[in-house]
Amino acid sequence: MYFDLDAWNGQSDPAPHLEILRANDEKTLEDFALVLANDVDAFKLYFSWIAAILTNHDPIEYYVGYVNGKPVVRGLSCYFAKVAGLHWLSTATDEQKKGYGTAMQYYRLKRAKELGYNIAVLQASSEGHPLYQRLGYKECGIFREFKLKT
Repeated sequence: MYFDLDAWNGQSDPAPHLEILRANDEKTLEDFALVLANDVDAFKLYFSWIAAILTNHDPIEYYVGYVNGKPVVRGLSCYFAKVAGLHWLSTATDEQKKGYGTAMQYYRLKRAKELGYNIAVLQASSEGHPLYQRLGYKECGIFREFKLKT
């Protein structure tokens, strides 16, 4: 799906009590991982490696949204060729349907627009598809995922 940043006026509705931070150290990257981790130890190890090499000049930005100090939503943005890839939008299971995912998505769209990007793209899951449509994303292709049965 794609979002035309040039046609967007930048208006959004922030979620109440949500503080969004750029994750750029071991603690915030661990919080990013733990918002929705299916293998806590592997995620902690992976993101400790990321923390060791991540710089402010990398084309990838990690964001974590906190409510009362608890990480509740996350998103990754990747910038290249005036296209912003907005990926890994996830909300903690017990915090869904509170507007946090929408707020995180708008935050990252606004950041991409401020950086001069023209379009945002993503690959939507069936769960996320209605959110992206509501925000104004348009379809541009279909990805099919095939999993081996084990």
